Amino acid sequence: MTILEGMDSDVKLSDLLRPIGASVNVERMHVTENPKIPKKVDRIVADELKAREAAHGLYDLGLDVYKVAMILSSGALGLHSAQKNGSDEMGYHSD
Repeated sequence: MTILEGMDSDVKLSDLLRPIGASVNVERMHVTENPKIPKKVDRIVADELKAREAAHGLYDLGLDVYKVAMILSSGALGLHSAQKNGSDEMGYHSD
C-alpha cells in the first residue's frame, strides 16, 4: 500500500453515526483476497426480495444495523427489475 500523506487521527463522534477513526489517503492498494460473505447473507442478497424485506432479513440474522445500512446503500438489495430500470420500490425514477 502506498500512502500519500500523513494519517488524520481526529476521532469524530456523532449521535447519529458510528464513530469514525483515523483515515489516510492511499495512492495504490492491492486486494489480496475476496471478502468472506456468510452464506445466509449471500442468499438474502441474491433473493428476489424488496429491499425493505431483504434489509429486515439481514437484521434478523443478527447483522449490525451499520452493516445492513452499508449493504443497502451499495444498491445490492431490491428487486432486480427495479435495479435495472433505475426506479426504486416506491415507483420513483432516478434521472
